[in-house]
Amino acid sequence: MPQQPGAVLAQELKQSQKLSLQQTRSLDILQLPLLDIRQRITQELEHNPVLEVLEDNAELSLDEIVQVENETDDYFDDVSDAGYAGLLTGDTSSFIEGAPAHPETLRDSLLWQMRLSVFENDVRTAGEALIQNLDNDGFNIIP
Repeated sequence: MPQQPGAVLAQELKQSQKLSLQQTRSLDILQLPLLDIRQRITQELEHNPVLEVLEDNAELSLDEIVQVENETDDYFDDVSDAGYAGLLTGDTSSFIEGAPAHPETLRDSLLWQMRLSVFENDVRTAGEALIQNLDNDGFNIIP
């Protein structure tokens, strides 16, 4: 089909986003100052009989905060974990007594993980031999 003189073919790509009514109302509320928000809440409470105001316990005085902290400290004084209780009292001797005699090595950890898995006997033997042949950095020791 031949083109006519002066005819131009153009293509345009356009993307737009339309907000729902709820989104626009939410944005309007977010932009309001605190005093206006309180007035808006009061108006909504008056117009909607289903809404009610619950007692706000979110704010605590400084004395109440100290009391809550003391109650939690008392609760943790009675724990049976010697490590945590020792940290609270400053006495770490019982915590150290429960610590392992030597730190776990990479070899110990790998052997433990392998023993948790199910393998055939020849695969397990080969795996244990390979793990036993690792140095402390995890590299294979060449005999």
